[in-house]
Amino acid sequence: MITKGEWKVEVDEYDGTINIATETQNIAKMCFDDQHTLKANANLIVTAVNACKKINPDNPQAAAESIEDMYEALKTLLDLYVKLALSGDAGFWNPETEDEVKQARQALAKADRK
Repeated sequence: MITKGEWKVEVDEYDGTINIATETQNIAKMCFDDQHTLKANANLIVTAVNACKKINPDNPQAAAESIEDMYEALKTLLDLYVKLALSGDAGFWNPETEDEVKQARQALAKADRK
């Protein structure tokens, strides 16, 4: 069972460790020589867990396991939709002006951010 509640990262000012916790419970205490790397890793864990809980609160593990598939499916579906719109087979319009296309492109760009 996964710990309920939103996860967060806390720095222990006393010993410099990084804690992953909820409002009511410690989940993990991380110790490492490089605190910058340690905090980045903890933030990644917390961000991923919280995002998966938003997608599927009852089974965030299932959401985590499907992220790659959802990303690829969105890319493929967006590409097919844009090609159909530009082909003229279903009428003529510019798909790049549609809010849904913009939203899909923004989501993919956010995931691809480097």
